[in-house]
Amino acid sequence: MGEHVFVKIMWFRHQKELTAEFFKTNIIFFAFFLLLFAALFLGDGKQAAADTFFAGGMLSLWIVALYQKKKIRPIPAVAQLLWAAVFTAYAISTLFSDSIGYSISSIVRLSMGYLAYHLFYSLSSPKTLRVFAVGAVVFVGLAALVAAAYAIFPSLAGGLPLMNLLYGNYGHNHLADLLVFIAPLIIYWYRDSPSPKTIIVFVAFVAALGFTFARGAWILIAAFFLFESVRRGHIKASRSPTFLAASVLLFGLSAAFLLIAIVPAEQKQRLRWFGYGDLGRQILKTPPLNEGRLRYWSQAISAIKERPAFGSGPGTFYLQSKRLQNAPLSYSWFAHSFPLETIVELGILGALPLFFLLFHHGKEIVRGFGAGGSGQDARYGTPLAIGAGLTLVYSAYEFNMNFLVVWVLFWSTLGLLLGSVVKPDARPARSRSRTIFICLFVVGIYYSSCAVSLVFSKRAEAAFLIAPHDADRALGLLEHYEKYNKTATSAQIKLIFFFHKKDASVIVAAARISKGDTKDQLYKEVLDIDPMNTACRQEYVRFLYIDNRWASLSQELVRRGARGLSESWARPLYQTGLAAVREGRYNDALPFWSVAVLASPSWSHPSIELASLMVWTGDTGGAKSVLDICKKDKYANKHCEQALEQFNNGQLGPPGALARDIIQGDNDK
Repeated sequence: MGEHVFVKIMWFRHQKELTAEFFKTNIIFFAFFLLLFAALFLGDGKQAAADTFFAGGMLSLWIVALYQKKKIRPIPAVAQLLWAAVFTAYAISTLFSDSIGYSISSIVRLSMGYLAYHLFYSLSSPKTLRVFAVGAVVFVGLAALVAAAYAIFPSLAGGLPLMNLLYGNYGHNHLADLLVFIAPLIIYWYRDSPSPKTIIVFVAFVAALGFTFARGAWILIAAFFLFESVRRGHIKASRSPTFLAASVLLFGLSAAFLLIAIVPAEQKQRLRWFGYGDLGRQILKTPPLNEGRLRYWSQAISAIKERPAFGSGPGTFYLQSKRLQNAPLSYSWFAHSFPLETIVELGILGALPLFFLLFHHGKEIVRGFGAGGSGQDARYGTPLAIGAGLTLVYSAYEFNMNFLVVWVLFWSTLGLLLGSVVKPDARPARSRSRTIFICLFVVGIYYSSCAVSLVFSKRAEAAFLIAPHDADRALGLLEHYEKYNKTATSAQIKLIFFFHKKDASVIVAAARISKGDTKDQLYKEVLDIDPMNTACRQEYVRFLYIDNRWASLSQELVRRGARGLSESWARPLYQTGLAAVREGRYNDALPFWSVAVLASPSWSHPSIELASLMVWTGDTGGAKSVLDICKKDKYANKHCEQALEQFNNGQLGPPGALARDIIQGDNDK
């Protein structure tokens, strides 16, 4: 009896030692996935908080690796050369960037991708492939559980940033971006080892994928599953009842959700149970070809045509989208296509090194696994490689790579896979540490500036001085000065325009604290780079009107018409034109009265006055056209019909005849 107890004690002690040793050996993997999981709650996509958190996390991972004296392997010469070319392309494009501030953030993201890539390249082995693959599945599984909780209890998601991977604020749930990555792991494990456990995991995966309502992810994974089923159809496991049942389940759910997704929303409203709650909101989506992504792709293509060589600068697609939008609020932070967005920002010449880098890794990894390997390679390495490939394919029509979680996960996977298929490089230590040191320095400086500026966030001047590249800090400074009626120094203005020269939100804030010609010029710049900014347009027109800048106001009205102006502008614009009429400057009055009509088309009086002015200046055809349009308005038609009859009889009064009615407020429609 005592001997039996002793054996148990020794066994538990041995298991404890093994667990401690496993944790010590794989602490970097544990910390990495913990970092990814924590980042899910910070949101992502151009958010400084996520960038700062990841920068600190990446530095911590490297500190742990160096403390544990992990051997940092030099990456192969070709890969290193391509990485150097990518960094060079980013640097050159930044010199011509529309926003150096956004480009700095983009370079930091690239540096974090490289640090994750090189770290896991150095840690790569058949054993770590398994640890990484299992860690990825556990991480995404936990993310799916949290996403399910948010879907069931939407009020819990109130604290999440709008851009996140857990809750579908914009269309579908971007948890699909992570599910695409682990799909080959789940499918391969079930296919090769069908069991109750793998069946449960597979069914849970399909359910999670289905309830993301990500049509693009459904199609991609269903296509991959079909391809694998056909390619491996000769394997006995693929003809087993459980495998066939799971296949039917996958395709059944995919077909059902796809059918729901492509049916027009008007018809789905007839099925009232679709119209309720968060679930109904995600189901009632626009048809695929009517989605905004087509608009963003069109904007991307237009931007590429304008600057094909070196692009607009890393991280600046958002600025191009704002400038090229053809309707208010039809812009996006992302092109919804990683290749297109890359070419917009880096140009064709700048994007080539990155595309070659990806192609080179794909070729090396396929060649390495194709040459044969261990069982670990087949069970973990191959599905990891396919998961990275599917993630890249998915990025062709989604913005998954704009999430730092996906970006870092992708590059760490490439590093791990490359490390498992290439031979160690015998180059000296200097050649392997230079790029690492530069990236650590860049990420460290960025993290320090962002973290310290956050500490001084209530002191706008200090926060901006510490992190001038951060658009939020620049806005904070300018809004602080506007609130307390202060003026920025010339040095501050130079810094702001150096880092944010074509960021409309920053420039309009600068315009608000400026005066005279400077204010006029800044508003013009904003409307050139963000023409659909109706709030800015109203501010600019109001400034010109109050400051009596009639020549500039006339030019602005001729250029952009009534865009963004409400009906309340009809009377003051009419009065401005009336002053010119009374001075005999009839042509000068035309822009003001024309826009007054456009601002309030249902008010008949300005239309009749404009027609009278056109007759007075000899444009009888234009006068008739104005009255014809006015006559079609259901409110102004009777009055305009009378005016048109007077016009036809040559009895239309002179311009200014209705001035008293308009000025005193007769807007009877």
